Amino acid sequence: MLSRNCIARFSLYLTLLGLIAVAPVFAGSAVVGSVAGTLNATVGGQTLLPNTTLFSGDSLQVKDGVAVVALGNSSRMVFGRDTVASFLRDSDEVTVLLGQGNVFCLPRCFRDSGSDEDRRRLRGSSFRFQDSG
Repeated sequence: MLSRNCIARFSLYLTLLGLIAVAPVFAGSAVVGSVAGTLNATVGGQTLLPNTTLFSGDSLQVKDGVAVVALGNSSRMVFGRDTVASFLRDSDEVTVLLGQGNVFCLPRCFRDSGSDEDRRRLRGSSFRFQDSG
């Protein structure tokens, strides 16, 4: 017969194992990319620094400067001055909502994703123009 101490210890191990197994379910937002370089840009009101990770739901604001964001393995987007953009991650793509300003793609990798001209694809990412008026 097992002692009470051994049963309590076994129960504790099972509880800890269960908590560790479900921890990813409660994890934060999905990663959409990282900042390669920046000048006068913020995310959520905080100054944006190089190598900062961007998450789904983050909002990027570039004042009189620039921000270079790496999306995926080889795509980079350059956000110019007076730009506001937010990022959303779905299961298979990243969506960039451009509220105002301009964005450039490095390298040149746009292709139409159908007849909707406001939606472009960027190697597993997409962005949509948002009417700010």
